[in-house]
Amino acid sequence: MARSTGAAAAAEIEYKEDTGIVDVEALASDMATKLDALLESDPYTIGRVPAYIRERNKKLYEPMVIAIGPYHHGREHLQALEKHKWRFLRDLLSRSTTETSLEALLGKMKALEREARRSYSESIRLTSKELQKCTAAAAAVEIEIKYAAVIDAEAALGRRLHALPLSELYTFSRVPAYIREKSKSYYEPKSIAIGPYHHGREHLEAMEKHKLRYLRDLLYRSTTKASLGDLLAKMSALEEPARRSYSESIELASNEFVEMMLLDACFIIELFLKLDEGSETLSNMGRLDFEFIDMDLLLLENQIPFFIIEHLSESVSGGGGAERGETPSIISLLYKHMNIGVQKKKTEPPPPPEIHHLLHLYYHWFVLAEEPNASKSHDSPTLGKSLSKKSYKPGYVIPCATELREAGVRFRKKKSPRHILDIIFRNGVIEIPPIPILDFTKPFFTNLVAFEQSIRLGRMRMMSFSVLMYSLLKTNKDAEILRRCDVIDVTQDSEEEVVLFFNQLGKYLIVDPQNHYFADMFIEVNYFRDSTWHRHRARLVHDYFSNPWAILSLVGSLIVMALTFLQTFFTIYPTNFRPN
Repeated sequence: MARSTGAAAAAEIEYKEDTGIVDVEALASDMATKLDALLESDPYTIGRVPAYIRERNKKLYEPMVIAIGPYHHGREHLQALEKHKWRFLRDLLSRSTTETSLEALLGKMKALEREARRSYSESIRLTSKELQKCTAAAAAVEIEIKYAAVIDAEAALGRRLHALPLSELYTFSRVPAYIREKSKSYYEPKSIAIGPYHHGREHLEAMEKHKLRYLRDLLYRSTTKASLGDLLAKMSALEEPARRSYSESIELASNEFVEMMLLDACFIIELFLKLDEGSETLSNMGRLDFEFIDMDLLLLENQIPFFIIEHLSESVSGGGGAERGETPSIISLLYKHMNIGVQKKKTEPPPPPEIHHLLHLYYHWFVLAEEPNASKSHDSPTLGKSLSKKSYKPGYVIPCATELREAGVRFRKKKSPRHILDIIFRNGVIEIPPIPILDFTKPFFTNLVAFEQSIRLGRMRMMSFSVLMYSLLKTNKDAEILRRCDVIDVTQDSEEEVVLFFNQLGKYLIVDPQNHYFADMFIEVNYFRDSTWHRHRARLVHDYFSNPWAILSLVGSLIVMALTFLQTFFTIYPTNFRPN
């Protein structure tokens, strides 16, 4: 009876699409599947950050550069690192002491799939192929698996590995997505595309005809009577090393790639020849366009290998130079006319042993090339003694300009600076060269910083400068302090925009606190700020000597106090001072 009653009850609540009633058996089967999946993932070791925590600031819990594991797999802004995973896989196979094959690694990954799924608190909605790819990335590799058979997967992976460039010494890379996401305009050309990264952009097509004109003019002036065919043959021989110079595979056919490189290199050569002759106005380009070109040539993503420029320059000049009374060398022309925001030395410094591109050459000449003792200009004569007693440790930042002024630190525009990094702290005064914050200097700063991040060389001068300005400029009041000292020029932007620019520039920069360019100065400033004597003196000066009225008030108070003291004294001792 009970069984028939239960069957009747089950029949009554059977799900039907037209009535919307629940199908108990289907629901039970679905819940049993979920329970089985839950049992498989228990005990898990990798969980999600709770929503109530991450909703306050999602960026703190999301990767900026590389996706490891399934939770962030496939995010668009993390795709740039996928090719690097393949390079790491190839290197791992080549360095293996056990001669592990790709087939053995694939078999191992397939055997570990079930255990890997159980490690996550959530059911991973990825196919076996997708999960194996993203879990292998934890070892800095990405493995493509043909689900049908391991041998097919090995063949597919082998093809992709062999497609990688033979040389890993690439010199051109993209600006990381987490850096460029808020200021794309600083890293993208506005007038001319040089190299493959921005080739074919619609708003840059107007300059393509000028490139053809400059190629024609360069062939016409060639002292070796080099023909177009000669230059194309030379460029064709350089195609493979040129492609290997870029971190990404360049999806251009050989003809298109060779033509692009030839036009871009010849444009640069002819442009600086015309500048040297003073005939840049003959190019039918407006003065504004030329200023944008000058700036575009120093963008990190807008470069071609310098060896192409050198080879083509030699092909049209025959390797001549100013010494032989012929066309000046391309190096001399670049030093003479590539001078955005710098003061040149009287003698041309030597170029680096190997030049990667124009921005690298500019950085070597005008950022690295300085007096041997220039980096020591921050040192105070009392630094060693005072800090050795306190064992003062360096810091990543210093207080903002407002806090430093309250601690007694003053700011002053440096007279006759050697370069923009010629910043010193001495006797409580920070001297900073004038910093023009203009439309053309912003891309200049950001691309030099991005280049330093890509090479990680030396004491990171531009990154250290950016961290310094990021520390000083936190609010509009900080910017006002530096503006009144003529340190920053805000003729085009408001003080708020200047603060925003340096905050975006220095936000994600990490420098070695013990070895960056201003490390000694940071120690001095922080030590000065923490001194009780300096803080009390600054408060006294601020309260009583900040303006004439405060000084008069202080003097008046002192006079009143003196008169009150004298009156009290003579009242107590009146007889001692009576006349005879």
